Amino acid sequence: MKNLIFIWLIVAAKSTIAQQTGLTESYPFQKLGHNPALASLDQKLHAVVLGQYGDLNETENLKNYYLAMEVPILKSMGLAVQYSDYSYNYTYLKNLSLSISKHIKLGENTTFSYGFTGGQVNTTIDYENNNTLTVVKEADKNSSAIISKTPINSAGQYSENQYLLGAGVFLNANQWHIGIAIPNIIKNQIPLVIDPNTQVVLERPAYFSLEKDFKLSDKLKLTSGGLYRFTKNPYQKGLDIQSSVMLNEKYSLGLWYQRIGAEQIKNQNKPLLVVAEIIIKKARLAYSVNLINNSSSYSNIKQQIMLRLDIDYLKKKQKI
Repeated sequence: MKNLIFIWLIVAAKSTIAQQTGLTESYPFQKLGHNPALASLDQKLHAVVLGQYGDLNETENLKNYYLAMEVPILKSMGLAVQYSDYSYNYTYLKNLSLSISKHIKLGENTTFSYGFTGGQVNTTIDYENNNTLTVVKEADKNSSAIISKTPINSAGQYSENQYLLGAGVFLNANQWHIGIAIPNIIKNQIPLVIDPNTQVVLERPAYFSLEKDFKLSDKLKLTSGGLYRFTKNPYQKGLDIQSSVMLNEKYSLGLWYQRIGAEQIKNQNKPLLVVAEIIIKKARLAYSVNLINNSSSYSNIKQQIMLRLDIDYLKKKQKI
């Protein structure tokens, strides 16, 4: 669906950043990461490769690699496979999920979609090489008791596989795009990076998204909107807003501002991102950079780059 511009970015929050599922971090340019109803919404085959990078200080950095494939089936449904490999502060998450969606035509330019997703996430925490935990151990004479409640293997690592289950709905009209989704309803818990005795819940907010397209001229289109996270975790809830201009359906440039109103960041710099996208035939190349150089752990994703291929393989060839 060429009129829908994928311009979002996920930023992690304080010490809980390493506890996220990884799949929901893909929505800067691929909304499928947080709403399974979008799987092959435009009945095209999509292949996406996305990389996210950032640094917190000299010892901690973030890397997230995301792959996705969307395949239309039965002319009104879609299948999607997503994989992400996420690492931050001695925590590593590998996610694999399968989504299925159903698209119902309500009019010439209006489609209602619903979808479900299921998958698995593997979480590994390297306590042996975690400098922060080493300091804690040295300060505690009974350091062996620190990790007594969390299974640690001989390599000094915690590793566990857990399941994901989610659902979402999406209404795509001529100029309006509205979605509601819960990517994961399962309450998976893992130990905190700096304290194995403290259990935290993998990120699982609900999302409400809204976008509106404005035709400025025959060549220019403005897209504005926002996304709100509903969650009990104060580090993750809040509002994102974005606005972008597209020229000739090929070049897009926009600004994105994240988590306005989140209580825990009232006194912190909030990310302000510039997002650029270029479409060359069936290929989309996008790049995003954070203009605010914030050394806090809240804003540590500094840049990301995406390559997406759109293939109209379901369209019938014209008869000669």
